[in-house]
Amino acid sequence: MSHKHFLHAIASFVSKTSEVREKAEDLLKVTSSQSFLETKLGTLLGVIEAYSILYTQANVPNRKTLEKQLSRLYRIPEVQDALNALLDCEKLWNQFLTKLDQDVALGVSQGPRLQPGDPLPPDIDVIDARTGLSEDFSSVLPFNDCTKKCLVVLLRHFA
Repeated sequence: MSHKHFLHAIASFVSKTSEVREKAEDLLKVTSSQSFLETKLGTLLGVIEAYSILYTQANVPNRKTLEKQLSRLYRIPEVQDALNALLDCEKLWNQFLTKLDQDVALGVSQGPRLQPGDPLPPDIDVIDARTGLSEDFSSVLPFNDCTKKCLVVLLRHFA
């Protein structure tokens, strides 16, 4: 595969993810961070699609393989520039997500904190990021028996 193929794939990725981040930043200018998370979180899903397209266009299954291929081509100045653009783009995403986390943490009203082993409150609503539909958390669990235990993991990163 030629290095130009990788350059195109990375340029498309950087363009798409920058567009998604800028749209999210614009939305955050007119709404609160909490409201953004509750109603506009789905706008960030474009990043998942962008990674999928990047890997498909580069004909690699994952990030590790992409980095390995790029390291083989790194002596080419255009590849170095493209890799730097990719890393800069991801750095901006990390900064955006960190700021969003901080804004939400500062703006959240402090309720009771859960400790490991505490039962979940029965009135937690979750929003499906793909459909935007709100559901009761207990309805999305694979069981409804209060004696069961579950581990809840919240994912923030997309790649």
